[in-house]
Amino acid sequence: MGNLLAYRYVVWALLCFVTLGGCSTMPDDRNMSLAATAQPAETWSRKAPKVEPGKSLYRLQVGDTIDVRFGYAPELNESLTVRPDGHVSLAWVGEVQVAGLTPVELSAQLQQAYKPVLSNPRIDIIVRNVQPQRAYLAGEVARPGEVRMNGPMSVLQAIVSAGDFSLDAQRDSVVVIRQTGGPEPDFILLDFANSPKSRTTQAAAAPCSDANPLACDNAQAMRVESFQLQPMDVVFIPKTQIAGVAQFFERYVNQILPIYRNMGLTFNYQIRDTITVQPSR
Repeated sequence: MGNLLAYRYVVWALLCFVTLGGCSTMPDDRNMSLAATAQPAETWSRKAPKVEPGKSLYRLQVGDTIDVRFGYAPELNESLTVRPDGHVSLAWVGEVQVAGLTPVELSAQLQQAYKPVLSNPRIDIIVRNVQPQRAYLAGEVARPGEVRMNGPMSVLQAIVSAGDFSLDAQRDSVVVIRQTGGPEPDFILLDFANSPKSRTTQAAAAPCSDANPLACDNAQAMRVESFQLQPMDVVFIPKTQIAGVAQFFERYVNQILPIYRNMGLTFNYQIRDTITVQPSR
C-alpha cells in the first residue's frame, strides 16, 4: 500500500505586540500555537494573578493619558495620550505599543528599552486620565458590541445586558479572551449550560489534567455565573461547540479581528498547511 498522506491544518495566530529593546522599539512577531484547548475556568482561576475582590488590573487603552516620569533624567519626562493604534512615541525608543499593558508592565518594558541609553533607568507610569472601562461581546447574543463597565460585572451580567443569549448560542462553549500583557492572551472556557454538579460528574469519566480539573482530588466546580469580567475582555458566544482554540479561530477569526483593532491591538492570523507522511508497512 502506498504512502498515507495525512493533511493537517495547523492554525496559528500572530499577536504583534511591541518588544522594547535596544535604542528603538521593533515589532516582535511571535507565533502562538492554537492546538491546545481553552482553559476551563477552574484551571485559569488557579493560575491567574490574584486581584483584590471588586477590583481589576487596569490595562491601558486607547485615549488614556499617561505621564512617563524618568527618575534620573527628568528632561525626558512626557505626558502622552494613547493613540487609536494603541501606541505612543517616546524619545530615543520611538514607537511603543502600550494598549493592553498595565502601568507596571509598561514601566518594566521601558526600563529595559532605555538601558542602552541611560545608565540607571528608573521610569514610573502615572495614569492621568482614563477612558471608560469596556469589554466586548461577540457571536450569539442579541446585541453584540461594546459593554461599558461602571463597576464590577460578571460575564453573565454582561451577556444579559446585551439582550441575553440568542436561540442558537452554544452555552457550554463561551470563550473569554483575556489580555495578559504578554504575547498571548488567555482563552478561558465557560460552561453556562451545565450545573457545577453535572460538570463534575461528566469530568469524572476522564483522567485529572489541566484540561479536566474537575476530575482531580478535592476539585470544586466554579459557579460560572459569578465569573468576573475584566476590562478589555472579549467574550465570544459560538453557534457550535468548540473543541480547541485552533477550531475557534478557524471558524470565528473574522468576527474577532475588528474588535482587536478597535482596542488598538494588532492581531494577525494565518492558517498553514502541513503534510505528514506515514510510510507504508
